[in-house]
Amino acid sequence: GPLATHILAQMGAEVVKVENPNKMDFARIGFNQVDGSSVLYHQLNHNKEEFLVDYTSKDGKVAIEARIKEADVLVEQFRPGAMDAWGFGYEAVKAINPKIVYVSLTGYGQTGSYSKTAGHDINYLALSGIMSLLKDDSGKPVVPDTQFADISG
Repeated sequence: GPLATHILAQMGAEVVKVENPNKMDFARIGFNQVDGSSVLYHQLNHNKEEFLVDYTSKDGKVAIEARIKEADVLVEQFRPGAMDAWGFGYEAVKAINPKIVYVSLTGYGQTGSYSKTAGHDINYLALSGIMSLLKDDSGKPVVPDTQFADISG
């Protein structure tokens, strides 16, 4: 999601990043802070319009619906069912804007045993075995300073 939309913005697309002010993007937290957010956050979002809105509130839903009416593409990366719960699943969005392209990215797919599991970089690194290769001089596992499985996987 973040890297794909960053690339779209680099190619000239107008990308609007929607964030709930009550639950900000986890990528904001991390090492090497610049202006209160991680370098990674800035790398992936510097060319996007930020739209802070509580999409769980009535007013927030109205504001999101207005943006959906004008959008060409919606990219989301929540667990399966989350967008439906907020009233912005595929069918609801298509009813607002029948021409929209709806892209749904998940860590483990829409179905299957892991589909409802939150997908985070450290989980992907552990499941893939990569974490076993990332060790300090004493052999202790080390968590990377940046996300690379989550961003580019």
